[in-house]
Amino acid sequence: FRGVGHVDVVDLPYPDCGDDEAIVRNLMTGICGSDIFAFQKHGPESRIWIGEEFGHESISEVVQLGKDVTGLKLGDRVFVNQDKAFRDMRRVSATGGFSNYLRIPQCEVGYSLLPIDPELPLKAAVLFEPFVVGTRGVKGLKQKPGDSAIVFGAGIIGMTSAIMNPVRQVEMEAIRAANFLMNHDANGGEWIRFAKVIEAVEAGATFAEASAAATQATSGRRGGRRARG
Repeated sequence: FRGVGHVDVVDLPYPDCGDDEAIVRNLMTGICGSDIFAFQKHGPESRIWIGEEFGHESISEVVQLGKDVTGLKLGDRVFVNQDKAFRDMRRVSATGGFSNYLRIPQCEVGYSLLPIDPELPLKAAVLFEPFVVGTRGVKGLKQKPGDSAIVFGAGIIGMTSAIMNPVRQVEMEAIRAANFLMNHDANGGEWIRFAKVIEAVEAGATFAEASAAATQATSGRRGGRRARG
């Protein structure tokens, strides 16, 4: 990273691997809002530093291990655990995720590198870091039944915050239903049911109560149409 609007692609020597170190190859890296902020404006709050490698939403593969490193094998997929991986708080948003290879000093499984299930598709695994951010944010709210929350933004962190909200699962089902209807119910039959749910909720019912009542009402109407037909 060279500063606002300036990123260089440079060749660096392949890193040496010490006895307590690991070398990982980055397989895929997401672009974080902090990366975009640094490129457009920069500032210390981005925690990305001029003249250094950056990128941190990565899934990597172990390609070399020092003789003293245990708990990993070549080919394992891992998440480079940001500042802990390099034992340097400055690198929390700048682990070098946009580089090919990284050297992990004093490598410890579960601290420096977090194992990732190899069965998880790579494009899903690479969402690990922003998913954790959204989940941690929700847990920090310490919500109670009956509480409400508003999520601003529908990126991966916003969606994670909504999905992981512990007290709004019924509402999330309603949102999923609305999304399904927009894609699968062009004739509008299920839209009628959904409209009744929203109407009842606005009148003070819970989503669960409204959904049950609307299902009963629309089921009876569909039955009546079939009888007349």
